[in-house]
Amino acid sequence: MSAHTARLDRARAKTKKALDSGFCEAGNCSYCRKPDCPHHCHTQTLDAGVNVTEADFASTALGSKEVTNSTGQPFTQSDQPAPASIPPGIYTDMSNDDYHADTEYLSSTRLKRLLPENYKQGGNQDALDFGNLFHTVVLEPEKLADRYLVLDPYKVGVKANGDRADNPTATTAWKKAVTKATEDGLTVVSPADWDKAHAMRDSVLKHDEARELLNLASAQHEVSVFVEDPDTGLKLKARFDLLAPMVAVDAKSTAAKPGAHSLTKAVIDYGYDLSAAHYLHVAELAGLQVDGFTLLFIGKEPPYRVTVADLDDLLIMRGRRLRDLAIKRLLDPTEPAYEGATGRLLLTCPDWALEDEMEIEF
Repeated sequence: MSAHTARLDRARAKTKKALDSGFCEAGNCSYCRKPDCPHHCHTQTLDAGVNVTEADFASTALGSKEVTNSTGQPFTQSDQPAPASIPPGIYTDMSNDDYHADTEYLSSTRLKRLLPENYKQGGNQDALDFGNLFHTVVLEPEKLADRYLVLDPYKVGVKANGDRADNPTATTAWKKAVTKATEDGLTVVSPADWDKAHAMRDSVLKHDEARELLNLASAQHEVSVFVEDPDTGLKLKARFDLLAPMVAVDAKSTAAKPGAHSLTKAVIDYGYDLSAAHYLHVAELAGLQVDGFTLLFIGKEPPYRVTVADLDDLLIMRGRRLRDLAIKRLLDPTEPAYEGATGRLLLTCPDWALEDEMEIEF
């Protein structure tokens, strides 16, 4: 039984228990018939009273109906790219570039930049570009032709006489081909990256749990959510790789070894727990009933090992605390920018270092 199925079963059992106890007598959700379903069952009860079951989640919570957040402001559902000034809402067809071009709303990535003692700053652009390709191959394969063009520099980047060039990407032919692709709105990728992304996708589809998540009939892929937090006044955003009833899924290509120990370290090192806390908070403000966060890890090197992992309550709690600290640094000008930004730190010897010391022979 998958973790997602187990969650649904627990939710249904919880709802049945409430019904049997007479908790709801005059309801209106698909289980208890109550407009404000308090059960947190698999029925997605939005603030506006729109109840969405697993079967119609995609057409309601992420479709054309208008729902409101906890402040009563309407969320507009749209299948069109958001305009320059993005209103709060749920966007099911916003491009990755448009989402990241927005600087008005606060993402989990920007929050991590406020915690330099916890996370490395910056990133490898090639790795980010490959990650975008991989996400499209796995989550939106139908859009590959509209976004990417595979060009082999050794076939395209030839000399004027057709001979092979020593530096094909410096040839006029290559530059013209890349310029044409850019004008057509396409990103050029190498055959090697194209084949690797598809090989990783094939590994995902061979994994029972991962395949089940991707094939959820009610799931929506690459969903961009923009909200305003009434408690802090901040504008927040999150882009969900996969959003389904009760669960959000984030796909991560990783160099980490498989297994709980290594992947937990990756979660902590890269702040996936903070991301999870942020995504869950944004979902709640948007009126989406999402109570679980699942990571889909895919190894970057053959044999492209796949792992589906849920974050436990302690990791989510840790993510919330780090997120709170980042927001405090953002809003409070008296808060130090990092640990050690003022005064002095006392560095103490950790236990593991003492243990290593004991093994040294004199």
